[in-house]
Amino acid sequence: MKIVVSGYGLIAPNTRNVEEFLYNLQHGVNSLELIDGEGYQNESNIVGVIHKGLEEVDEDRKIKRLPKVTKLGIVAGKEALKSAEIDLDGKKVGVFIGTSLGSITERPFQDSVLHINNNEYRKIPITFPHYVNYHSITSSIAHFLGVKGVTKTITTGCTSSLEAIESALLYLKSGKLDVAIVGGTESSIDRTVTYAFARTRVLPLNQSLKDGAV
Repeated sequence: MKIVVSGYGLIAPNTRNVEEFLYNLQHGVNSLELIDGEGYQNESNIVGVIHKGLEEVDEDRKIKRLPKVTKLGIVAGKEALKSAEIDLDGKKVGVFIGTSLGSITERPFQDSVLHINNNEYRKIPITFPHYVNYHSITSSIAHFLGVKGVTKTITTGCTSSLEAIESALLYLKSGKLDVAIVGGTESSIDRTVTYAFARTRVLPLNQSLKDGAV
C-alpha cells in the first residue's frame, strides 16, 4: 500500500503560504525578531511573530472569535487541500493535529483565568471552552475544512506533530481512512512560556539574533 503526500500548506512568521516559505528558504530570509521586555527583568527574547496571513479568516465572524492557534490551522489546512486537488466527496477523511500548548498562552485564556479567580463569571467569553479544551482546536479546523470524519488531537510536547503523522499513517494503513489531513499548530509567544522555560534555564534571554538564532 502506497501512501503519498499530495498537498501541503503553512503559515509561519513572515510566511503566509508555501510560496513565501520556499522564497525565504532559498534567499536566507531571517523571520525571527527581538522583543524587549519579555523576561522578568525586562530581558529581550528571540521570537517568531506572525503579523500577516489571518486577514481572510478574520472576515468570518465565526472564525474570528476562535483562538489564533485554531485559525492558523484553518489557513494552512485550506492551502493544503487546494494544493492536493483532491475531491473529498465519498471518501473517508480524518484530521490529525499536534499541539503542545494549545491556546493557553493566548490573551482570552489568560484574562479568563483572572476573571475566574476574581469570581467575575459574566466577564468570561462564551468562546472560553475553545481555549480550555485542546480538542476544540482540531474539531474546529475539521469543521471549517468541511471534514466530518475522524478527528484526533495529539499533545505530546515537542513531538506532537510528528506523532500526529504517525497516527494518521496507522489509520490510512488500516483502511479506516482514505485521506488524512495532518499538521501541527502553535501560538506560544507569551510571557507564560518565556517565564516557564527561562525558570528552568533552557531559554537564554538577552541574546542577539546573530548569537541566539539557531
